[in-house]
Amino acid sequence: MIQYFTLSEVIEKRCSICGVTKPIDGFSLHRGAKDGLSERCRACRSEMRRAADYVEYWVIAHRKEVNAA
Repeated sequence: MIQYFTLSEVIEKRCSICGVTKPIDGFSLHRGAKDGLSERCRACRSEMRRAADYVEYWVIAHRKEVNAA
């Protein structure tokens, strides 16, 4: 049996990345999730996005070197 929650029932949630239990205002909304919240906290999501942006920047900046190898 699948149990769905409403945001009024959830007051804390554990981040799947850092493992820290945080209040729900530390998570973004995600309509597809059972509890309506993202599985990653805002801090982890932001850090992951910055890392992805850096990797994308590095690949573009070094494309000639990567293609030549």
